[in-house]
Amino acid sequence: GCIPCQNMELFAVLCIETSHYVAFVKYGKDDSAWLFFDSMADRDGTENAFLLHVAQGSGVRAILH
Repeated sequence: GCIPCQNMELFAVLCIETSHYVAFVKYGKDDSAWLFFDSMADRDGTENAFLLHVAQGSGVRAILH
């Protein structure tokens, strides 16, 4: 028999290596509405920081919090 085709929408990609991970997470309906999170972004000496890259149109901007 034929298996029916199903379309699904990707909403997250998580890459893990030991204790370091990065994630790409969809946060809206636009094709470019993705965030990038790096678990080691605070390694520049800033305590309790995290880094989010926000895709906007054809560009990406970074937010260090």
